[in-house]
Amino acid sequence: MELNEEVERLLNDLDNIPRDSEVPLNIKNLVVPLFRQVSERANIEEEHVASLLVNRKWTESRKHLSRYRYFLRVLERFHENEMAWKLLEKAPSV
Repeated sequence: MELNEEVERLLNDLDNIPRDSEVPLNIKNLVVPLFRQVSERANIEEEHVASLLVNRKWTESRKHLSRYRYFLRVLERFHENEMAWKLLEKAPSV
């Protein structure tokens, strides 16, 4: 499954939980690892972009910039989901 689809499914699952209910452990345990995975991939793409721009590899840098922006959009979806963001705030060192 594509990363974006995993995030979409997780956030939909969180949206279907009533606000006054406890988040099931199987869902709660997915939030931080998935957020970390997306963050790590964004960081890798950011490093690629910076390196390629320094070396004036414009075409290649555009490809990595598009990937970087994709991962930033996925991270923004975590931020927009209130329950996911609360779980991330409570997590030790995200």
